[in-house]
Amino acid sequence: MRVLLVAVLVVGCSASVEESYPAPIAHEFQPVNGPQVTVTANGGSERIVDGMFTTGRKPGTFCEVKELVAGCAIESCTRLESADADGTVVDPGAVTISSPSLGKSVPLVPNTTGYARVVQPGDFGLGEVVHVSATGSASLPAFELDVRVPGIAAPKSFGNCGVAASQTAPGICHLTDAPVAKWSGGDKVVLVTVAPIGLRSSYEKLVCAFDGSLGAGRIPDEALARLNPADPYGVGITSEQGSAQSGQTTAIAYRILYGGRLDTVVLSK
Repeated sequence: MRVLLVAVLVVGCSASVEESYPAPIAHEFQPVNGPQVTVTANGGSERIVDGMFTTGRKPGTFCEVKELVAGCAIESCTRLESADADGTVVDPGAVTISSPSLGKSVPLVPNTTGYARVVQPGDFGLGEVVHVSATGSASLPAFELDVRVPGIAAPKSFGNCGVAASQTAPGICHLTDAPVAKWSGGDKVVLVTVAPIGLRSSYEKLVCAFDGSLGAGRIPDEALARLNPADPYGVGITSEQGSAQSGQTTAIAYRILYGGRLDTVVLSK
């Protein structure tokens, strides 16, 4: 008997009988260790651009691929407090960001810790391209990066478990169907992530990539078997984040979607 609790946006496990569902597709799962610019479409209400101009590990959660199982990645994640991070601040020179919704040549100015942030009300357009430019310095070469904000992948169901009637108090659904995540919309690649719920210093999570145009994907049993059956899990369905790299610097774009929460799913096998 294996029991997993799953809350939030989607996914879990149970045996399929005869039905065939899309399997995971090949995908590169890469950690980001160097200077980074993060573009976030935050629930349709905020445009956020963060810069962290340091090398090495940064404060926050650091994940790296531990193993690949049945086309999915098992990632080992560690939460680093500021005192445990080993990053070194670098100087990107003058940094500007531009896009149709952000405007032209908006300054992104780092503080003494290498962190910078721009927040604007409103949303990014689906597929909107954000241009990031820096003049560089002796510690970090100049760079030009274009990163595309991903579209929306709205979760529909997982197995027989659907969207919760209440966003604040989802019900409990006992999964009886195959571990198939279903969604609407989404870009070419949709990521299904199964991660433990609650604050913890270290944990492992499962990430599977699927063809977004198919609207569904089955989580392989052998991949789910790598997770701790005693933990409660939350599952998310999102479009693949846009990303680009120039030299040491990486730009990544995310879209956070509020709503569409599934009932709490109890997975048994």
